Amino acid sequence: MLFRDSSNGAIAITQPSHAWLSGQIMRAWGNVEFGNIAPYEDVCLGAEQHDIGWLEWEQSPTLNLTTGRPHGFRDLSVAAHTAIWRRGTDLALAFGRYPALLVSLHGTGLYANFAGAAADAAIVQDFLGGQLAIQQRLLASLRLDQRLGEFCRPETVDRNRRLVRTADRMSIAICTGMQDLAVRSDDPQRGIVKQVPTAAGETDIHLRVVDGDLGKIVVAPWPFVAGQVQVACEGVLLPSRPDDEAAMRVALGTASRVVLSVELRPT
Repeated sequence: MLFRDSSNGAIAITQPSHAWLSGQIMRAWGNVEFGNIAPYEDVCLGAEQHDIGWLEWEQSPTLNLTTGRPHGFRDLSVAAHTAIWRRGTDLALAFGRYPALLVSLHGTGLYANFAGAAADAAIVQDFLGGQLAIQQRLLASLRLDQRLGEFCRPETVDRNRRLVRTADRMSIAICTGMQDLAVRSDDPQRGIVKQVPTAAGETDIHLRVVDGDLGKIVVAPWPFVAGQVQVACEGVLLPSRPDDEAAMRVALGTASRVVLSVELRPT
């Protein structure tokens, strides 16, 4: 889960809901400076479903006893986290090979520079090795595909992986109100998404909240087709601190739902 503080209390956004917002960002993407998306539908679907592995966990979230909230996506153990990403690749295959490839690449990208506890290193290496084997099998099959073969060149696959990563991080910035460590800056009203692919190279995208209103965010440089983009996802208002995990799950099931609607604007 992701969390955002509001005047009415903390809002929890599930990983699939955040991913849905990522998909909306990806579907609006593209202009002369940032290039187009190809294969369009497959990449957009990959962005939209990149957290599909979290579906089961989100139905029965676990309780963080320290915070009194459900575990955030950064709170889970390496073993739990990598198991979720394995499941995500398997589930994404139900949609197709190219989206599944991007889901797998996104998951392994999170662990590419793992520097955690030594006890977790073997878990990470097993995860990376297994996913690499899947990626190689998918690419071998996709290269023979009449429709998708042309999009399997290493530079194309890497660009599309980075596009999914960009949409993910822009969505994280929106969902957390610029507060997640992946995007936050020295200014709490600003976020930054680094190493975004463009038509000719890469750049950083800066996001700025307008007059303290998280429903209005300026994006620069502007990466979208339209002159203004509206995106939205749902969260739930977190109930008061629960007595235990079972109580938390019951309370989440009946908690008030909140729509996070955001207008993205150019400078």
